[in-house]
Amino acid sequence: MMKYRIILSALIALSACTQREKPENISAVVGNKLPDSLLIKPGGRVGNIKIGDDMQALLKQYGKPDQQDAAMGSAAYTWFAGHDTTGYRTSVYGHRNFGAGDESVLSIKKIMTTSNEFTTPEGVRVGMNMDDVSRSYQLTGDSKYSIKGKTILVFANIGKGISFDIDSATKKCMAINIFKPGDTSAVNINIY
Repeated sequence: MMKYRIILSALIALSACTQREKPENISAVVGNKLPDSLLIKPGGRVGNIKIGDDMQALLKQYGKPDQQDAAMGSAAYTWFAGHDTTGYRTSVYGHRNFGAGDESVLSIKKIMTTSNEFTTPEGVRVGMNMDDVSRSYQLTGDSKYSIKGKTILVFANIGKGISFDIDSATKKCMAINIFKPGDTSAVNINIY
């Protein structure tokens, strides 16, 4: 019996030392089918947060935001991973449709994530090089902003409803933003 335990222990130790080949993108890990909770759908959603949904419902699902700001019928909410402000963030921006039948609803207009856990169907995620991102999306660069001493370039495919915040120094994707296709105003709303 002791001989079998030693052999079993050796096999476990050997398999732990064997490195698996890293797939090129996360789609390869799950057989090209991403779980909905990790999928970025351009023009539609990031995980379970959807464009057009009521922001107030997010409070029930995710709890009080770690940061929030509201004025003149608009609001921005941010949740940090583990409530740690140095961690990944998910931010949403929305506003009320005054004068319409649903003016009490704070509709989500833009979703932003800095987490590399979320992935587009093409395998694009935060942390990728700009060249890799642009292989999957035709992008135009039309704005920039500064944060913590870094210049961030914004590249968008407005027709698909997706934009990418790119660090100008490293050329790495810092955030992915989703908005309604064709909504040019949402591209330039900074919710970082």
